[in-house]
Amino acid sequence: MKVPGSDATDVQINRSQEARTGEKSAVRRQTAVDQGAQGQEQSAAAQSKADTIKVSSLGALLQTELNPAKMAEERAQKIAALKEQIRNGTYAPDSQAVARSLSEEIYLEVAFGADSKE
Repeated sequence: MKVPGSDATDVQINRSQEARTGEKSAVRRQTAVDQGAQGQEQSAAAQSKADTIKVSSLGALLQTELNPAKMAEERAQKIAALKEQIRNGTYAPDSQAVARSLSEEIYLEVAFGADSKE
């Protein structure tokens, strides 16, 4: 009875088949790595395009108008003007506007609780 791989020719054939199989696996792995790298490059390119932000003219206007430094400066100017009116005795608050504002505050407190100012 002959055992496979018992003589030199069978062993050599088996080794060459293993070598070819290993080479094919190596080629498949390298191809998969290459494809993965290409996929990552394409994905990175797609992400860089997706991450681009363009601000519309309205957005740019809002950004400049809602600038905290600008808002603080305008608020300081309004407060200074009110203080000057109070000093001169010319400050005359609009009673209807004050009543409206108080009504809104009371409504918010009732509707949402005392923490509505936050």
